Amino acid sequence: MRKQGGKSGSGGAGARGARRRAGSSAKRRDRSTAGAKVHRAVGGGSAGSKGGAGPARLRRKVSRIADKLEEIYGRPHPPEQSPVLDQLVSAILSQNTNDRNSGRAWRRLKDRFPSWREAAAAPASETEEAIRVGGLAPSKSRRIKALLEEVARAGRGRDGSQDTCAGGGVAGLENRAGGDLTESPREGAGGTGQAAKGGGSRTEAAGAGAGRETAPAGGKSSGSVAGASHQPGRTCAAGKAQAAHGADVPSTGAAAGDFDLEFVREMGNEEAMEFLTSMRGAGVKTAAVVLLFGMGRDVFPVDTHVHRLCRRLGLVEQGASRDETFRQMRGLVPEGRSLSLHLNLIRFGRERCRKRNPLCDGCPLRRECYYSKSSKSTR
Repeated sequence: MRKQGGKSGSGGAGARGARRRAGSSAKRRDRSTAGAKVHRAVGGGSAGSKGGAGPARLRRKVSRIADKLEEIYGRPHPPEQSPVLDQLVSAILSQNTNDRNSGRAWRRLKDRFPSWREAAAAPASETEEAIRVGGLAPSKSRRIKALLEEVARAGRGRDGSQDTCAGGGVAGLENRAGGDLTESPREGAGGTGQAAKGGGSRTEAAGAGAGRETAPAGGKSSGSVAGASHQPGRTCAAGKAQAAHGADVPSTGAAAGDFDLEFVREMGNEEAMEFLTSMRGAGVKTAAVVLLFGMGRDVFPVDTHVHRLCRRLGLVEQGASRDETFRQMRGLVPEGRSLSLHLNLIRFGRERCRKRNPLCDGCPLRRECYYSKSSKSTR
């Protein structure tokens, strides 16, 4: 009898456990459904996502968010434009570190190597040491070396020589070594590289930087670049520019002393993005940062803070990667307001909508926020 009773008791406990598990599953389904309903109700999803808000509705939402952030932080003044190559190296240096450290790395790099020709010819160890204060010096130095080698090839291309290298473009970015370095989860990381160079109007009125990427020196003293192997049949970024612009490409690189990428200013946004992302060490975010801060273009870079806020606010698909967020936000940002929205979102992400423990109570964007409403619906 005791054995039977034991079995009966055991069976009863098992039944109760099954009922509890079934109840928990039902609650999770209810929460998921509620979250999806809230997402649709507040205009969640990208313009092209199934069940999401239409493009016009999302554009209005982005405009309201930009207005509210400008009420809080003001509208930052456009920074003074800098040489394209300077901005590109600065953006590489600024990844995965804060503005203070990337600024110190930039100054030490320029103090050690007054010209990019000198930096390209220097031993990897010297460039790495110069930028060590900025963090990730070995990988950053290798990428800067590879970048400078490609710029040098642009100069040699002016003389009619044909060169090849591992190409790419926006579509092939993820499959090529040397793109943007992975963002650190640290809250302090994520900036534009404006502070790295110092001077100019660094957007300190907005209190933020833009997308962070990095990569100074690392190569051989002869100037050869680790990883920059040539591949037959694939024209490198420098070769693409030469073919497209011919005699308009300025004499740069080894033939001209200091390296130069100013011919990129003559390109449209799409062409400039493709060209820059085809260069080693530059990914989508870095290229967008160069266009916005170095060339004054109306382009909206997506760094770690902007990526987080765009998803929380329901402006893009919840599973969108950083590069997918960049593509989905194109056409949604009001004309002429990419700089303001980019910098103000970064500041808001650092001060209030942090990765962990965001300050949702009293948030001025709460009415627009998918994250806060979906969280409330599951409590």
